[in-house]
Amino acid sequence: KILNSKSIPVFRSGARNASAAWGTSSVSKIINNRALLGEYQPTHVLNGVRVPEGEPVLNFYPAVLTEETFYLAHSARSLRRTSGASKQSKRFNVWQGIAKCNGCGDAMHLVNKGKPPKGYTYLQCYSSRKGVCSSAMLRLDRTELAFREILAKVDSLSLVQDSSNAIQKSISVIEAQLAALTVKLTKAVEVHSEVPTIAGARLLSDLEQQQEELKSEQEKLKQKLQIERITNKEDFFKKLDLTSYDGRSAANSLMKRLGLFVHIERRVHQNNSFYFYVSPAAKLPEINSLLFAVRVDANDEVAVQALDYGIAAIQIVQGEVTESAIAWEDEDGDGISADWFGGGFGGRRKVTDKGLH
Repeated sequence: KILNSKSIPVFRSGARNASAAWGTSSVSKIINNRALLGEYQPTHVLNGVRVPEGEPVLNFYPAVLTEETFYLAHSARSLRRTSGASKQSKRFNVWQGIAKCNGCGDAMHLVNKGKPPKGYTYLQCYSSRKGVCSSAMLRLDRTELAFREILAKVDSLSLVQDSSNAIQKSISVIEAQLAALTVKLTKAVEVHSEVPTIAGARLLSDLEQQQEELKSEQEKLKQKLQIERITNKEDFFKKLDLTSYDGRSAANSLMKRLGLFVHIERRVHQNNSFYFYVSPAAKLPEINSLLFAVRVDANDEVAVQALDYGIAAIQIVQGEVTESAIAWEDEDGDGISADWFGGGFGGRRKVTDKGLH
């Protein structure tokens, strides 16, 4: 749209592009072309199709992008493809792709009932809209009280702190590099299986070594990011941007990178309190898969219940609970109590130190 609005001419027009306008396919070909990094890939025609021939020639062209920018762009596009997110409204939905109904497991969607004070925007599951699920709608502004509390309990310093942001960018670059390397490795295995050669075996060995090195670097960065915890929650909330489209989108993307889902319910019989269960499981979570939960009561007071020792440790650092209180909860050695939920996930859970990465 930007290229067309600025009347920037396409590279070629005519029968293949009668409109002489930019389209998603032509832009995608450019973005995915490693010639942006200065590489030249020799090709030959096989059965009427142009296919790569040999390894690419590095530094053949002047590079117009850094490798970091190239892979960050690919990481962002991959995330949008996975989640189906696109810029469709002025206010990005922070729950997009991560919120699930705790009653039926369906995805939660926005429902606009007008502007306050007569109307609000709500979260509602797909089955509820069809009349199949009995779960009640939840006011979006109240759910976002829980969303920011969830961010304070996970590796989200990159949203407000430059050093953590730099680490997160490096992780995203490595993830994109690993994805590209996996494609190369798969093709190399296929070729070598059909026609085994010494050169093919050497290429496989080199690619596997590169893969191991990238995975090792990725793990080091994740460990480094985990060290940088949020200690001052109020300071974090002041710096956190959940107002702008970009800020809200960044927070949502971070939750997806961490692989977290939030199962939500509104308990009408408990003064319309909202409950948010955080888990790496996309399906309805069992007690053993939960990391922690957040409750927003009728007075918009927020409470957190840890079900993972890593989360409990963060609560201690943030001054929400004391170490002795956690020890008292676990005095029988069976794990942190789950009784706080008031049903649904009753009993006690044996907790393991899993962490979030």
